[in-house]
Amino acid sequence: MTPDQLSSAIRHYWNVHIHDQKIAIHPAHLVAAVFAQFCVAVYGGYFGAGIGILMLAALGFIGLKNIHEMNAIKTLLGALINVV
Repeated sequence: MTPDQLSSAIRHYWNVHIHDQKIAIHPAHLVAAVFAQFCVAVYGGYFGAGIGILMLAALGFIGLKNIHEMNAIKTLLGALINVV
């Protein structure tokens, strides 16, 4: 999967699942959640233990509610962390 395909898939997911649900995300909360996700990624890159539950918590702070969607995103992000 190329970076263009990945960004296209993420934009499509955002437009179909997040934007259409009218989830109100305050910009400060989004920045904090993205920073938390970055910290989880750094932690996971070194240790890897417990990264799944930490990522689910960070995704919950963003405003995602569906655990299955959160788990799919968590799996994708975890794979990307391990690749890097």
